[in-house]
Amino acid sequence: MDASTDLPTGEVRAYCDLHRRCSSLKAMTGEKKGKVVAKPRQVVLQDVRFEVSQAGLRRTREENVRNVHAYARGHVRDQDVEAVRNHPDAVQIRYNPHKFDTFVRADTLEPVATAQVFAIDGKLSYALGVA
Repeated sequence: MDASTDLPTGEVRAYCDLHRRCSSLKAMTGEKKGKVVAKPRQVVLQDVRFEVSQAGLRRTREENVRNVHAYARGHVRDQDVEAVRNHPDAVQIRYNPHKFDTFVRADTLEPVATAQVFAIDGKLSYALGVA
């Protein structure tokens, strides 16, 4: 599976693959539910909820070892990251388990729980309509 794989339809959980500098998209519905179905370098999701497993966060902090425990859950829209990044209302989103308990706005460090649109470009991410 590589970055040229077709994007899935339906709901996915997206998380950052720090080794490959891409996203892993895990299907949340259908016959491939629970499986990683694509690894695009760029992807745009809509109707996103940010999720952090408290048990995974605790393990990361206690053992100082990375594990997948934070996700952006939503529906794949496209790969037009530039349209989101260049939008005047776009905010950069960050997650660092050693500094924050949740995803945060990079400019104000305020926690974010949802976004109307969320674009991932390697290790960077941008959102519109955050709350």
